[in-house]
Amino acid sequence: MKISLVETGKDLEKNWPYTPGRKTLPYAQGMKLEGPGTLLILAGQPAYGDKGEIVGVGDMEKQARQAYQNIADLLKVAGAKPTDIVKETVYTTDVDAYLRKASKTRLAFYGDYVPVNTLIGVSRLAQEELMIEIEVMAVLE
Repeated sequence: MKISLVETGKDLEKNWPYTPGRKTLPYAQGMKLEGPGTLLILAGQPAYGDKGEIVGVGDMEKQARQAYQNIADLLKVAGAKPTDIVKETVYTTDVDAYLRKASKTRLAFYGDYVPVNTLIGVSRLAQEELMIEIEVMAVLE
């Protein structure tokens, strides 16, 4: 499977103040997938801990960390890794808090790799205490 970025070349960095010092946006605008492969689709992962409890009630950073840990656990079960993710959708009840508190957690999860990303603000998630839910699609060779 060949994966390549699809970018317009526009300088959008100046409109993105949340990750100062980065030379590129913290997400890809598009990805082109060519060749055989397996598509892995993960349902939205909220901040549920090992016993089903909500982790980090009222704390965006803790909830984001748990959601990404849940994604990492599922990727491992499927034989995948974060760099196999080609699309991420983040649903949050507080976009500003996500950008201030969870962006660093996201960047730590992906490292230098940046998948296609959409951030969506919602009025609430499945449970009132949840602040974030992340769904991803990955391609495995």
